[in-house]
Amino acid sequence: MKIGRIVRVLEDKERKETIIKSDENRKVIISFYYPADENWKESRQALYVDLYSPREDEFISIFKNMLPYKENAEKENYLKSIKTNIYNDAPISKKAVNCPVIIQCSGLGSPRDYLTFNIEELVRKGYVVFTIGHLYDSMLTIMPDGKLIEMAKDELTQDEKKELIDIRKDDIIFVLNNLEKLNLDDDIIKNKLDLSRIGMIGHSLGGAAVFKASQCDIRIKAAVLFDASLQFFSLSNVVKNKQTLNKPVLNFRRGTFDYETSMKKYIDYMKNSLDADKFKEGILIYDNVLRDSAEEQKNLFHYLCGYKSFIKLNTSEHMAFTDYSIVKGEKMESKILTAKKAHEVINDLAVRFMDEFLCGNGKRYSSFIKNDEYITLIDEDGKSIKGTKL
Repeated sequence: MKIGRIVRVLEDKERKETIIKSDENRKVIISFYYPADENWKESRQALYVDLYSPREDEFISIFKNMLPYKENAEKENYLKSIKTNIYNDAPISKKAVNCPVIIQCSGLGSPRDYLTFNIEELVRKGYVVFTIGHLYDSMLTIMPDGKLIEMAKDELTQDEKKELIDIRKDDIIFVLNNLEKLNLDDDIIKNKLDLSRIGMIGHSLGGAAVFKASQCDIRIKAAVLFDASLQFFSLSNVVKNKQTLNKPVLNFRRGTFDYETSMKKYIDYMKNSLDADKFKEGILIYDNVLRDSAEEQKNLFHYLCGYKSFIKLNTSEHMAFTDYSIVKGEKMESKILTAKKAHEVINDLAVRFMDEFLCGNGKRYSSFIKNDEYITLIDEDGKSIKGTKL
């Protein structure tokens, strides 16, 4: 199936840009994904690098540093050869009318179109997808005119990340406010959206922003959190005050979601790259992150009073929920789990969840979710539940 993609830039005249010093209004860039016209004949095979048009060179310059090849020519050739089913500006299918809507929010530093493995599956299953580009907190944002916008800062404190989450939450609500106009006036999007069925998917810091938007906007009917940054949820007081949220939420965690495993991996990764003082500082910060995440896992469990599903993808890492393995060309997520299988499982459960709780298609998710070799149900403490459904 061929999938179309268009890019739009929205300007919020009610907010000024605050991430950088500027008198300009806050802008948000979005990609819209949809089924392409079945009779359309493409001129060539779509490539992953096309997502960064008209500055494909910037994509190659940044992402080639991730690759294991020794020579730059090998790196560039690989990045230029990644195939996809996504075609920029393809004509939209005439059958795409009143489609349920998914809005995606990627993690800190990640480009907005960094979950295409999931986007393609969602569109194949009848959804249309918007991805939100939060300017100045992505490593690479290409505007339609070719202007490159980079991250405002390479390193952020925990307080600065909290501020970014609030900015992202406001960006999400701003996009929601504009969907009705796009559905009325946009040449491609017009009459394609069913605005009574809007779901959200967020990864990492994007998951935190998605959750905060879901708390305050009733238009969001269901939310899927891909290894969200739970440490920023701040639910202690609302739980103490017995406040609740009646909204279906899938909290989908990486397989290494526990203190001991996470801390060991952090130490092994950082011990040779930082001096003693920086290493100690990093350990203390990460200790707080892990403890806060564990606490907010419990709070989230008690805060949600509607359908809630807490699961983890066995042996997986944080970036399993992104295109990282596609761009890097990695075949294995772990010794047990291939990168391809990880994406298959993530897609299957995310689509089933949205089918049931956004579109009302029977018990597509709740009667299917179970313990198996890939998925483990977890409780409020992040511990495995053997043979039990939440």
